[in-house]
Amino acid sequence: MKSEPKAYDIYDPSKLTSDFELPRITVPYLAENVEAEIRKAFGDLGEKVVRQAIKVARCESGLRPKAENTESKDSGVFQVNSIHGIPQRFLFNTKVNIAVARYLYDHSGWQPWAPSRKCHGL
Repeated sequence: MKSEPKAYDIYDPSKLTSDFELPRITVPYLAENVEAEIRKAFGDLGEKVVRQAIKVARCESGLRPKAENTESKDSGVFQVNSIHGIPQRFLFNTKVNIAVARYLYDHSGWQPWAPSRKCHGL
């Protein structure tokens, strides 16, 4: 029996190399759009985890896809760092950033966001 694909399979992190081209999709930045994307990516884990994910993203970026910490190079909605093997330019894409966040969550829970625990409380 074939298993259901995970939300992050849309953008397989191992395929996001520097020569990969993202599809050109322009969605106006609205917090509601970002929340909807988070709900799609984390929805199969239940409402509690969805609310936690939204809370983490609010703390990390204020749900802003273009948020960047120039010191740490954390980028995008979940402030993902390129240390995880994804070139920084991809991390500003909302869907990629959320997909990578889901991948990290599936492997480490909220641990990658421990430095902002004072804000989100998880």
